[in-house]
Order: sequence, then structure tokens, then C-alpha cells
Amino acid sequence: MSLHDEVRRLATIVPREPGTSLPPGASDSQIDGFCFVRGIPIPTEVREWLQFSDGPCIGPGGVYGLGDFKETYSFLPQFKEKLWLPLGTDGCGDYYVLALESEDKPLRPVYFIDPYVDGYGVPTYAVASEFWRFLWFLFQSELGDRRWPFNREHVLSHDPDLEKVKSALLPWVANERSRE
Repeated sequence: MSLHDEVRRLATIVPREPGTSLPPGASDSQIDGFCFVRGIPIPTEVREWLQFSDGPCIGPGGVYGLGDFKETYSFLPQFKEKLWLPLGTDGCGDYYVLALESEDKPLRPVYFIDPYVDGYGVPTYAVASEFWRFLWFLFQSELGDRRWPFNREHVLSHDPDLEKVKSALLPWVANERSRE
């Protein structure tokens, strides 16, 4: 089973509010319209996810869809300026964003943004080397696996490319620094 298929499968079993189901996906024209109006490119991997489900309320703060991107950019324009695509929150006011542009090309890392520590314009740390790995970790966490993002061995065994990210601290490094 491919990572994409595994993430889609996990999305169907991650706990959510009783009586709710995954929302349907967005159409190509809806995604293209967002890109045209907002001037933000939607990478292929995010487009594939949005076509599967546009903004499901799963995970600690939900996984964002097109409407959430628009709303977040309206009150956090620095995300748009930095070409960060908001992917969701941890339910406590912190954000996960996909770096559409970074020094880590060809990787597009996912950053955790803790505005209370670093503000909204600086990544607190990178949680995944790319979008599908991020969703896999997030959904595994929601299903009870608490090793992400701070257990170095576990994370790197599933996402070895994360160690190549230089644009942000790695979670275990940030965690150690916060203890100093």
C-alpha cells in the first residue's frame, strides 16, 4: 500500500465527532480558483488530498481545506508572505504549515509554528519532510501513537528525509533547547 493510500485509509478511521463523516473533496476548478484569486500555488500532493477531502474535522484542530486557507491568510498574512500553506492547528493556537518555498528544495517541509514562543513568522521546528508524511504522523498520533514529533528514532525511521531539513530546528533539538 502506498503512503498516499495509507493516509487516506487512516483518515477514515481517525476519531471525529459522532455522526460526522469526511467531507467530500474539492474539484479541480475550486482548487484552481483558489490559486488564481489568492496567488498561492497548491502543490500536487496537497491537491490530491483536497480532491479526497476538503477540510475534514479530524486531528487535534482539524486538517485545513480551501476555506480554512483563505480564512487563515486573512488574519495571518505573514503566512501568505512567506509562502506557507496553513495545514491545521494542534487545537491550542499553534499551527502546522507547509513551506511552499524553502532552502530545503526539493523537500517541502512542514513546520510547527508556536506563536507564543517565536511569533508567527518563525518556524519553531520541522515536523515532517513533506505533506504526506505529516498527515501520516498526525493521524497515527490521533490513533494513540505519542512518539511524534519528539522521538528521534521513531520519526527518522519513518521520515529519514527530515534530517535533511536545514530551514528549521528538528523537534528533538528544539525540545532540548527549551529545557536549557
